[in-house]
Amino acid sequence: MKAVMYLVKRNILIFMRDRGTVCSSVMSMLITLGLMILFLGNMNIEDIVNVLLNSPEKKLLFLYIYQNKTDEAISIIKEHVDCTDNDIDKIIALFYQKYNTLAHNSHNNAIAQDLLNKPKCPTCSSTNLKKISTTSKVVNTAMFGLFGTKRFKQFHCNNCGYEW
Repeated sequence: MKAVMYLVKRNILIFMRDRGTVCSSVMSMLITLGLMILFLGNMNIEDIVNVLLNSPEKKLLFLYIYQNKTDEAISIIKEHVDCTDNDIDKIIALFYQKYNTLAHNSHNNAIAQDLLNKPKCPTCSSTNLKKISTTSKVVNTAMFGLFGTKRFKQFHCNNCGYEW
């Protein structure tokens, strides 16, 4: 045991002999700690928000946050997570931000899906179309017989007049 204590004392004296080394070692630890706090500080809050997004009370929490009923939202958060009031404020802000992002994305997806489901004119790519009615097809066939062409068509483009 004396040998270990002797080696520890010897290494501390050698280390402390150069003040520049001691200063740079302490500074490197402080910089590393500061960078960890800076970049990893919000990971805990984001993990908490992801846990809350997967909880059964997700819709109720969205409703409370959207209607600015923060007391009810705080009670739901405290049921699931043990954290400080400052963290709860950050969680509510991040939850609200994710809610707005989800609502915006779902709105954009609905618009895109609506555009994808609309037929387009093959010649001018217009969506200003009219479906050719069954009455129009019957009248065309009655007037022109087998030479009537509307019986095979479904749409009429109001821009260029093309029918397909």
